Amino acid sequence: MDGYITDKEKIKNIIRKNIEYDEYVEWIELFGSDTMTVSGLDQIVSNMVRTAVSWRGRVIDDIVYSAQEVQDSLLRVNRACLDRGYDVMKKTMGIHNPMSYLMSCLINLANNIDFTQS
Repeated sequence: MDGYITDKEKIKNIIRKNIEYDEYVEWIELFGSDTMTVSGLDQIVSNMVRTAVSWRGRVIDDIVYSAQEVQDSLLRVNRACLDRGYDVMKKTMGIHNPMSYLMSCLINLANNIDFTQS
């Protein structure tokens, strides 16, 4: 696939930059958070990386996303998307696989980032 990045460290660095990882960690440590912990944030980043480098696509709400589209979407996730997706996941009852659900939320939010930030 043209433009598909397979380097996990590169993907991780892009994701951490986009979500303002260092500032986010500092905020969690200074002010605490009822919902997010540093270890939870690290787990989310790891899952984002794993999902972004997977060769599998994803079906979300009957829309088929190729592996390239999934990666492109996850590389557009910013801190606002992450916070919103995490809040949606925490408020949704009966989720069988919370991390997979969160990845789907993040992909949807990133694909609608211009709309959600207006």
